[in-house]
Amino acid sequence: MNKKNLNQIFQHYIEQFDYINNSVNMEFYKWKVCKDFPELMQKALDASNDELADVLKEVKQCTYNIIDGYTQPLSGLIELAKKEPEEVRSILKELYADGDEDIELQMKKIGIFFKKYNTLLER
Repeated sequence: MNKKNLNQIFQHYIEQFDYINNSVNMEFYKWKVCKDFPELMQKALDASNDELADVLKEVKQCTYNIIDGYTQPLSGLIELAKKEPEEVRSILKELYADGDEDIELQMKKIGIFFKKYNTLLER
């Protein structure tokens, strides 16, 4: 990672924040999602089997225009959680297990998650 370029990007972002956070662009909501997403995912991981799909819907609503649409995997994950909540919770816990500072480990966990997700879909 080129930290000099990254710092320059951050500096420009900070300098332009008033513009990108005006009433038209409303950049702030993205930072709210960054705060709310981990809390909602933890709530989902702690939810009972009967509540898991509903809590995952809250996650989807929180991120609706950033990481999810009806063609993205989160909608399918919610449907799977209705039928197989224990399996869905298990693959999510593996994905969110410690080690996210190590990008190679995180990429491996993402690959494993999608492999298991696809296996659940095939069932």
